[in-house]
Amino acid sequence: MLSDIAPITQVFANVGSIVVAIFAVWIAFREQLEQSREIARANLKPLLSIYSQVDATLKSVMLANRGVGAAVITRIEFSKGNEKTQNLAEFFQLGGSFHWGSFRKFPPGEVQYLGGGDVANGINSRRRRCKS
Repeated sequence: MLSDIAPITQVFANVGSIVVAIFAVWIAFREQLEQSREIARANLKPLLSIYSQVDATLKSVMLANRGVGAAVITRIEFSKGNEKTQNLAEFFQLGGSFHWGSFRKFPPGEVQYLGGGDVANGINSRRRRCKS
């Protein structure tokens, strides 16, 4: 009697192994697909950074998009203590020896784009000699 059950048990064990293997492959495929989608989404995102350049005559603050995708800028706000502004040059009151060579305004409600690899100059200042 045990010899009659052994082949049936073997068949059930084999079918069970095949079902478990197919299920494991399906789970691995779904995980791989989700990971690939996440990587693709991350590759299209912008990666914004703010950095400054300082030397004896030039001071600047820049916004750089080091990502591949375009950054959609809907608002920029700078804060120092309780003060808030959208114009970074307002924070720096450096006296008559500094001239703001250029600065970029981001008007409220206006959408601006910064492409992948692009740099937006926030403010530039050139130090002038004071005439006495």
